[in-house]
Amino acid sequence: MKPLERLGIGVGWEIGTTGLEWTELFRQIRGHVRYLETAPVYDTRGLEKVREDLDPDFRFVLHYSGLSLPSPTTRIEQHVPVIDGLCRMLDSPWFVEDLGYWSIEGTDLGGFFPVILSEDALRTSIDNMNTLKRRVSRPYVPENPPYSAILGDIPVTQFMARLSEATDTPYLIDVGHLYSYLSIRSDDVGEALAEVNWERVIELHVAGGEMVRGHGRDRWIYDDNHSKPIQPEVLDLLAAILPRATAVGALTVEVDYNQEAVGVANPLDTAVSNVFSSYAVAERFAPHLVKASRQVQPA
Repeated sequence: MKPLERLGIGVGWEIGTTGLEWTELFRQIRGHVRYLETAPVYDTRGLEKVREDLDPDFRFVLHYSGLSLPSPTTRIEQHVPVIDGLCRMLDSPWFVEDLGYWSIEGTDLGGFFPVILSEDALRTSIDNMNTLKRRVSRPYVPENPPYSAILGDIPVTQFMARLSEATDTPYLIDVGHLYSYLSIRSDDVGEALAEVNWERVIELHVAGGEMVRGHGRDRWIYDDNHSKPIQPEVLDLLAAILPRATAVGALTVEVDYNQEAVGVANPLDTAVSNVFSSYAVAERFAPHLVKASRQVQPA
């Protein structure tokens, strides 16, 4: 599966959020990133202000939230006009969302819960994905979610690959989310990566995080919180993934929670450092992404 578009290296930051001075961020990383992945933008004034300060060929990708694809009571059709409108406004080549639950039977869960890794959830995800594919104008690229606890017995790498193959859709591997899953399961990294269908993975995410006490406080697990420095182990996992990820056309460095409010002493410095540490790994293991980030080209 070829990339839908070769975007190169980009940054994940929510337009309109507070806590990170975006004009200085983009000034410091200019020339190294060529797209911005953002949560839904409903105030076009913020989008236009960002566009004014960026190069004309700078691209935008929608990071949606709210689908609840694995939920049997999800009403996918309600999201279609919203997604299509946002994608048109951003000129987003595709849209992404973590695979999991925002609501069940119409009840808002008050947060996000990762997909239950069961055969029932997989069948439901396949049915809802096929419905969504028929109705939206841009491809949905599902993302493996973060875990602090795991329900279900299908390895997440197998779950994502089976969903992609059954629906003939690309998908996204979030490196930190995968590391959070592996930190709980203590799985062999090589075996886990062998279960990914790399020909169908078109985008990668990487972000800062930290080790925290898990449930019961009897072990340490990885919290991919998008705010702290990227841990060496996560960069090592990114380095192991990039040579395998032959179809990837986009590497997103997420910095949207780099804020003093969540305990980041120097949010701008941390965000810039995370971008450049990821860029350095890509220079070594995926130079085509570095090249594409300097000039956006069609696939």
